[in-house]
Amino acid sequence: MITSLTNQKIKDIAKLHMRKYRKYQYLLTDEAMIFEAMRKGLVDKIIKTERCAIDFDDVLEVSDEVMAKLSDNEDTEVMAVCRIKEEETDSERIILLDDLADPQNIGTIIKAADIFGYKMIYLGTNCADIYHPKCLDKAGVSLFNVSTKRKDLDLVIEELKNKGYRIYATGLRKNTGNMYKTQAHDRLAIIMGNEGHGIKERYYTLTDEVIKIPMTNIDSLNVAVASAIVMEYYASKQH
Repeated sequence: MITSLTNQKIKDIAKLHMRKYRKYQYLLTDEAMIFEAMRKGLVDKIIKTERCAIDFDDVLEVSDEVMAKLSDNEDTEVMAVCRIKEEETDSERIILLDDLADPQNIGTIIKAADIFGYKMIYLGTNCADIYHPKCLDKAGVSLFNVSTKRKDLDLVIEELKNKGYRIYATGLRKNTGNMYKTQAHDRLAIIMGNEGHGIKERYYTLTDEVIKIPMTNIDSLNVAVASAIVMEYYASKQH
């Protein structure tokens, strides 16, 4: 059992709390997510206290004090070092996220994508880290049901159009159309923009149609809420 906070293994694990060290691995503290990650074969190491009876090949047992320091929660009994797995999955419905800054919004969008059958999310290169604890908390096990990849959205849009996808951009412009009056398409991708300034201007020229959610009394929605509404609508149109 490791009892020292200065142990090198503990120091290396603690580094995963910082984004710059999360290139290949990240930390999970939620037990349901840990078990799902184990089922998917994505767990590299389990860190646990002696009270936890979880079974795994590579286990590091630590004292309560070390666990509380690592997890920032004195009630935590198990953590997992997980392997980052980015992949591109074929899906009839795809979400593109442009420069989203809040990891909680990204996590909520991942969960909504899982609910409404969007199996692929592309994150622009400046999006927040999806392995941030706040994103993981909102996404839950949906993180393992939806494929994600950080990629230049200009390239993604070009590739999707070549594959026959219709690309929708959300925003308020002179040519913006009412979402509920648009046509259903077998393959579609939807771009959601930054919480403050929306989608980059150039993406409006690369997409097929600009859409908005008609609203009364207010003129904007949280991007996670808006994403869920848009996803639900187009999912229902394809049934």
